[in-house]
Amino acid sequence: LVMCAIIYFVQKPTTAEDIHLSGATMGTTYNVKYHAGVGPSAEETQRQIDALLVRVNKLMSTYDPTSELSLFNAHQSSEPFPLSSETIIVLKEAQRLGELSEGVLDVTVGPLVNLWGFGPQARPDKVPSEQTVQLHKQQIGLDKLLVSDESATKLNPNLYVDLSTIAKGYGVDVVAELLASLGHTDYLVEIGGEMRVAGVK
Repeated sequence: LVMCAIIYFVQKPTTAEDIHLSGATMGTTYNVKYHAGVGPSAEETQRQIDALLVRVNKLMSTYDPTSELSLFNAHQSSEPFPLSSETIIVLKEAQRLGELSEGVLDVTVGPLVNLWGFGPQARPDKVPSEQTVQLHKQQIGLDKLLVSDESATKLNPNLYVDLSTIAKGYGVDVVAELLASLGHTDYLVEIGGEMRVAGVK
């Protein structure tokens, strides 16, 4: 009697190669990782990502004087100012978070940010006086900003909105939604420390 042993060698499927895309946006960098083999080429995916982030920056940057937000900030009037649906979404979320945090997050603090030299304007030569600080404080407050589905209104014409605290997170969301629309279920999106992940590595 001859006994035969049959040995089966089972090879695990090779894991899809990870794609890592990176670039510059919103004064910082972005990193996107996902599995290869899904959706268009890495080059085409990066082209679409870059186009989305250029649009977000063009809408919400305070460093670009021609951005939609900069034009709103320069609008010295209490008349409603028409805005894109994207900017409206972010403004409404900023209002919601402002209420939720009891005013800790206030996107209207732009005048104070600029006064201390942390915005697009140059750093001051000296520390602002208390009187100057108090004058700038009178210009801020979420209660001075009204947002409808198509426009925003300043109850104080000097109101200045700075979306730096939330625009990067919105950028992360739109990139993640793009990846999902391309069929990706496992990904990581990061912009300047803001992050969104889905699936498994």
